[in-house]
Amino acid sequence: MEILGMCRRLEALAGDWERAMAGAVFAATRKALETAREEVPVDTGALKDSLQMAQAGLEGSIQTGKEYAVYVELGTARSAAQPFLRPAFLAGAETFRREAAAAIFGGGGTTDDIQE
Repeated sequence: MEILGMCRRLEALAGDWERAMAGAVFAATRKALETAREEVPVDTGALKDSLQMAQAGLEGSIQTGKEYAVYVELGTARSAAQPFLRPAFLAGAETFRREAAAAIFGGGGTTDDIQE
């Protein structure tokens, strides 16, 4: 699709654009949270139970109050990495691309229409 055509479609969304993108952010953040909860290793369950999502407008995040989450994600000199946030981010990014394409292209777009 040409840039001009894409710009025209974005202009047509006008006031609905931010609401549509906030919906895409919400869907992506929710998917990221679901994936993080599926992927996080469980010992006591405290880390899994602490995972929460937050959204403010066009920003979404997955949060935990557990300081050791970074060591689980990245590993240490004594323990291997057990990534759960990276897969969650990737799943959320794909959901965002799909939802944003649907909003921009009226459901006729694909993830190929939104380049990385």
